[in-house]
Amino acid sequence: MLLGISARHAEVDHHAAIVTLTVFLTATWLWMCTKLDETYIAVLAVFILITSGTLKETALYVSWGQDIMWLLIAAFVIAAGVVKTGIATYCSSQLLQYAHSPRMLCYTLSLFIVFSAFIIPSTSGRAAIILPIFLALVDRLKAYPNLIKALALLCPSIILLSAVGSYFGAGAHLITNQILLDQGYASFSLLNWLYLGLPFALISSLACTELILRLFTTAQDRCLPLNLLQLKPLQPSSEQVGLSSEQKRIVGILALILGLWFLEPWHHISATMVALFGALLMATPGVGCIKFSHAMKTVPWSLLIFMAATLTMGAALIQSGAVTWLTQALFTHIDAKQWGAPVLFTSAMILLSLLAHLLIQSRSARSVVLIPIAVSLAPQFNVSPIAIAFISTAAGFCHSFTSSAKPIAIFHQTETQSMFNSEDLLKLSFYLAPIMFVLLLIFTFLIWPLMGMPIWISTE
Repeated sequence: MLLGISARHAEVDHHAAIVTLTVFLTATWLWMCTKLDETYIAVLAVFILITSGTLKETALYVSWGQDIMWLLIAAFVIAAGVVKTGIATYCSSQLLQYAHSPRMLCYTLSLFIVFSAFIIPSTSGRAAIILPIFLALVDRLKAYPNLIKALALLCPSIILLSAVGSYFGAGAHLITNQILLDQGYASFSLLNWLYLGLPFALISSLACTELILRLFTTAQDRCLPLNLLQLKPLQPSSEQVGLSSEQKRIVGILALILGLWFLEPWHHISATMVALFGALLMATPGVGCIKFSHAMKTVPWSLLIFMAATLTMGAALIQSGAVTWLTQALFTHIDAKQWGAPVLFTSAMILLSLLAHLLIQSRSARSVVLIPIAVSLAPQFNVSPIAIAFISTAAGFCHSFTSSAKPIAIFHQTETQSMFNSEDLLKLSFYLAPIMFVLLLIFTFLIWPLMGMPIWISTE
């Protein structure tokens, strides 16, 4: 087994549990039914929990001091250096010039997007990096509107599906890990997440690529010869041949960071400390490429505040015993030991996780809502809490509406035109959702157990 299982059960303070649940459900309703800023809602919920005496004030400060917050800050500083040098745009333009057909172009771009998850944290951050590459392709492919629409749908779709391949590919991953820790279970390391998540990210992304090609391009479109040899990066240095000395230094820093992350079991330096080391190198004069003060301005502080607040809400649900009380009240009369109950529970959680984006737009907010309940219920059905937390988080499907995820909104509308419409998204979702459901079932019951993450726990 990759991950051990242990648990501690919170004692239920019914008054605190009721207050916490009321605030939690109200926040969930506000996330679902209003256009209020999601960070504002999360901070307001924590403020009410603290002022009502349900939660200690220090709980919010503790959330800010957790290692995942520092990991994200450092990762965004590193990403700022990558963006400044234009390495991603340059490398993509060099790679895509060898795509001689629409199918090769789409698959090459998909693979590039998948592996960008290891360099750029957050899905919206990767969307901002990929957008100039997409616009350069649009400029070259004006005569092929079907292919442009396919690429416009492909880029955000792969950004969202491939996020599960990287530990910091989405804030929801870090929230899931912290909820597991708060409930007394083993958490995922960066390497464990990579080992389990990358195969699913690759297969789901490639399946989505083929689906988009089939749905939005004709056989004639897919046979068109392409010549992208003159596709140049949208950077002032676009006339350069090869990487500049500055870009080579940044590539070296990235290689060092990734190497240290992958060798963590041998040197035992945490991923957070490696990221901080990389951030310092990125801002070191003569070595890196960006001033530290400028890099800090690129950090999405609203996202970090949202994460800190939602982590505090998750801790309140667990510490007050609200999750335990709720699950006991709802499932007292259900025989979780009957034949087939574990399979039904797991399948239902997968389906719920896939459909949750229809109600809750934020992936992080969905984790705050779903993961505590799933983890608390799992032992009753002899299902591994760690496995169900990972599976629910891996179901990062949010393709139905332009408002379902920021990357979709970014690629939906450029300065000059709409790239696709709502009917196109619904058409894609109609076919992609069942494919994702089947893939998750296959990985859950077959592939991930063979890789060392069992779905069932022993009853002995």
